Amino acid sequence: MIYSVLTSALRVPGGFVTDRFGGEHTLGGAFLVTFAGAAILALAPASVGAGVAACLLLALGMGVANAAVFKLVPRYLAALGGGAGAGWVGGLGAFGGFVLPPVLGWLVERFGPEPGYRLGFALFGALAAACVLLLLLRPLLAPPRIAGPYPVQCPDHGTAGELWVEVRSGGNPSVRLARCTLLAPGSTCNARCVDQLPADVTD
Repeated sequence: MIYSVLTSALRVPGGFVTDRFGGEHTLGGAFLVTFAGAAILALAPASVGAGVAACLLLALGMGVANAAVFKLVPRYLAALGGGAGAGWVGGLGAFGGFVLPPVLGWLVERFGPEPGYRLGFALFGALAAACVLLLLLRPLLAPPRIAGPYPVQCPDHGTAGELWVEVRSGGNPSVRLARCTLLAPGSTCNARCVDQLPADVTD
């Protein structure tokens, strides 16, 4: 009960941390904390104190990671709209909730209570480590990112609105209009709106 309540409560301060340090950096730190908690449960000698401390670390890592993920959703999935982004997060969360408990139960049944639980928490640690690795490899993969919203004054429409752009990095960096609140879905605008973006985006 303490774990569940703490994980939910930590989403709020996790949001402030994410606003301060950015989604990717906060997510990496949260996964490292999650890895530490899982490693203690998988490797440390069995004791109530170590178990409680490790569970609190897991709660801290997963609660803050939740806040960081929802910070990143509008950046990477803005072109799809907010509902689609929340749907992806909810769907993946439901998938994990559906798959992991039977796997953990099978490990306990197959190897016995203590070895099975240790293997289960080792699995959590491996997943957290894999997420950290993916975050480290992200700049090398150079995926496009959705940035915004940016306030713009459209030269053609003459109305202030919000602009979201897709920033492609790599050998030939480019900026493409992803979504503009001034335009109907599927319509386009000329480059003069994109020219109003801050220099740190177009660079």
